[in-house]
Amino acid sequence: MSVALVVEDDAALRIIYNRILTQLGFDVIAVDTAIDGIEQLHAVAPDILFLDMRLPGSLDGNDVLNFILDHPDLHYLPIVVVSTNHHSFNGATSSLNLSFVQKPILPKDIKNLAQQVLPSRAC
Repeated sequence: MSVALVVEDDAALRIIYNRILTQLGFDVIAVDTAIDGIEQLHAVAPDILFLDMRLPGSLDGNDVLNFILDHPDLHYLPIVVVSTNHHSFNGATSSLNLSFVQKPILPKDIKNLAQQVLPSRAC
């Protein structure tokens, strides 16, 4: 089974991600901080990452992206960056498989993005 990692501080939105992605056949790991997201990247090999850029604590979504950049074995990972503001990323992120969605993200957007980045899945 495919694994979706969701790094999102909004508890209600984590529930929505979990419901939709589970219906699509994903095992969902949902965390609320960048530190927990980085720990999960160490622990599992997710098939997709939904990443909020503004997170509580000393680390944010940029730190998660930097962690992925520092680990070439994670460059395969489709990443959906979700934020209230359009972020400009440095040139280094061009090696990553990034999609950007501005909040608010709708349930249909979550479903469509999961299906787009993993077209070989029978969603």
